[in-house]
Parts: sequence; C-alpha cells; structure tokens
Amino acid sequence: MISVCRLSTIFALAALIGTQTVQASPSAGNKKPLPAATSSSWNQMLKAAFDSNISGNTDEAYSKYRAAVAAAEKAQDWKGVISCLCALADFLDSRNVMQDQESPRKRALELAEHKFGKESPEYGQELARMAGWYAKTGSLAPARSDLEKSQTILGSTDTKYPMEKASWYVANAHLKVAEGSLSQADESFKKALALKEEKLGPNQPSVLKTCREYAVLLDKLGRKAEADKMRERVEKAKGPETTRTAKGSQKGSFLDAVEEAKSADLSNDKAKALAAWKKAVDEAGKRPDLDNQLPFALVRLGDEYRASNQADEALKIYKRALGLREKFNGSNTLGMARNLERLALCYNAMRKWSESETLLKQALEIEQKVQASDQIIATTMESLLPACMANKDTKEAELIAKQLLAISNKQSGAAAANNKRIATGVLGSIYIQTGRVDEGVKMMKEMSSTPADANAYKARKAEIEKKTDQSELK
Repeated sequence: MISVCRLSTIFALAALIGTQTVQASPSAGNKKPLPAATSSSWNQMLKAAFDSNISGNTDEAYSKYRAAVAAAEKAQDWKGVISCLCALADFLDSRNVMQDQESPRKRALELAEHKFGKESPEYGQELARMAGWYAKTGSLAPARSDLEKSQTILGSTDTKYPMEKASWYVANAHLKVAEGSLSQADESFKKALALKEEKLGPNQPSVLKTCREYAVLLDKLGRKAEADKMRERVEKAKGPETTRTAKGSQKGSFLDAVEEAKSADLSNDKAKALAAWKKAVDEAGKRPDLDNQLPFALVRLGDEYRASNQADEALKIYKRALGLREKFNGSNTLGMARNLERLALCYNAMRKWSESETLLKQALEIEQKVQASDQIIATTMESLLPACMANKDTKEAELIAKQLLAISNKQSGAAAANNKRIATGVLGSIYIQTGRVDEGVKMMKEMSSTPADANAYKARKAEIEKKTDQSELK
C-alpha cells in the first residue's frame, strides 16, 4: 500500500501526462509503460479504479486511474481524458494530498480550453473545479476569479448545463466554507447534490463524493443526524463486502498499530513507540473514509517527537492534524482541544507565550462548550496560567486562577490539592504585584500549606489521555 507521504514521489510519474503532448505514447523513450489499455476501455478502467479505492487498495487504484488517463488519450477522447484527470485529482484529494492535485487539474483545464474553446461549458466546468481546489488550499482570490469566469460561461440558470453547474455549486460551497459563510455553503451543496442525483443517480462516484463533503459541512453546522445519514448512504452504496474490507480489515490494522504504540509507550521504548505511531499514521492514511483516525494518530506521533525534544518536527505534525480536524471533523471535540493544547506546548518550548495563550484559550473554550469534566478543564487551566503570566496577561491569569480555585474547592484528594496549590500560588503572585499585599501573602501561605503530589498529577494526566483517546477511537 502507498502511504500519503509517498504519493508526492509517485505522482511525479503521473505528472508526465501533463507535460507530454496528448498524442505522446505513455511508453515513449525509456519511461516505464503504464498498464496496458485499449482505446475503448478507459470508462471500465475508471470504474475499476474507483472500486479499488473504496476497497482500500490505493496502490492498485492509483495505477488504474493513470491507466484510464492513458487509454482515453490513446482513443483521443478528450472529454474522457478530462474525466480521468479529474478522477485522479479527486483520488489524491481523498488521500488529502492537496498540492499534487495541481498538475492533473491544470492539465484538464488546458485541455478543455484548447479542445473545446474558452466559451465552452467544458471550459466553464474546469474553471469551477480549479476554483474548488484553490478554495481548499486557501487561495481565495484565484478561487473567486475562476468561479466568476465560470459563472459567465455557464450562465445563471441550472437547466442549460446541469452537470457543469453542479461542479460550480460544489466549488462555491468550498469557497463559502473557506470564507466562513456556512449557510451559503449549505445551499450550494444542496443544489449540487440535486443536480447530480437527477442526472447520475444516487450511487455514482461523483454523487457519493459530494455526499461525503456535504457531511463534513453538516457536522460543522451541528446537524449530526443529517451528517450521519449522508455517511450511511455512502456506506450502503459501497455494498456490505466492500464496506467490510475497507472499514473492517483496515481499521483492524490501524488499531493493532495503535495498541503496539501504546504498549511501547508504557514500556518506555521510545524507538519502538515512534515506529509504531508512524505505522498507525500510515494505516489511517489508507482509509477510504476520512474520519478522526488520522489526526488522532498524528497527534500521538507528534507527542513522540516532542518527548524527544524535537519541538519543530512535533509542531509540523500537530499543525497537519489540526488542518485535518478543521476540514473533516468539526471543531468542538476533545480531540481538537488536545490538538490545540499540544500546539501550545510546542510554542511554550519556543517561548512564544502569546501564541500559546491564544491556543490554550481556544482549547478551554471547546472543553467548556462540550461540558468536559472538571478534571479535564482544570488541567487545561493549569497549562494556561503560566502562559498568561509569561505573556504578562495578569487580568486573564487572575480570572483563570479563580476559576481553577473554585473547581478545586468542589473536589477532594491529591489532584484537587494540586489544583489549589497552583491557583493560590498564581493569585498570590498577582496580588502582590498589583499592590494587594495582604491578600497576596494570605494566598502564598495557603499555597505553602497545600501539599504537592506529582504522582497524583501524572495519574490524572494519564486518565485524561485515556478518556480523550476513547472519544477519538469510538
């Protein structure tokens, strides 16, 4: 199986399609030939590639997508070539390999312009698809420009070019998501899905892809029941055997890697743990559905690098996980809060206190919104307090310390005592700094009389990690 990180290297071969003339043979020169294809077989190859993809056979799917492109070129079926290039790009999109999509998407756009003309619906559709890719990568100016050009070509009604307009609506939905206009994105996805279903039926790959993307938006809108219904529809379309293979065996491999990594962590075998979490990331990346498994594994892999004092590498991995969560999983989860907290810890190591404080505030807000346990909220507050103090944000620190003290007064045991010790210490320091000396001295005395228990702190952290893992793996 190919991993996400290997796709960039392998895709260099596919890029040859975009740099040769359309008449060139795929086996020209000393290049390795693509799988054999006849001029009439590209449609069948495309379906076979889709079947391999949803079954989790990503190596095989990638090869078949390329073979479909080659077969369509051999037949000089330019609409077919464009369809195959777009399918290849969508496959890379499903693996979350954003930059490698640029070559097939631009190639499809160039073909549409040269073979059908700048006023053609084919060109209008490829402009829309390009706009969607720009929106997903955060390039909003070219996304808006291409969408406007596409609208000019396709017109304002949906009846003349329904499939082309469906592509326009999908692209517009991605742009609106990027702009934060989720209700407008909702309307665009609805229109795209209606147009595609009418022309293609309920189970065509393009329809199912739109269902998956729409489900992500529905999650963000808090409409979980509708999102789940969309995902169920996709799973039913795959069929029971395909679903079992794709989700059962692959998830089993993923969970095996997770258990191996956790076991290595417990035995303090850092090298084995690092290798096992890398394996878990690779296994999660092979899944046909993009859920919270990959960002979860990435965060735990980042933890291994951070524990080895490789904060820069950990930071990159945490950011990648955060991007996936924002795209696919919504924002209000314990996993997202943990992701933000881990990023903050990296910034602490770099002494970037302002960035750390901002991220920890976001994490705390999420935990409070999802009504996390006092245990979880108190631990985030403990991390937030030193960031506030180092950032000289004493007003925020005082507020958080008082909230932490209130939590500790509701609890008992060593963990509650640790909360109280931290809260009174911070409050005492702030009071003395701001001229409230008597109150400050009182708090400092209370802190010194409160015992610290490092083992209780570690046990609480371990319990929180366990709860968060369970919330991500359910």
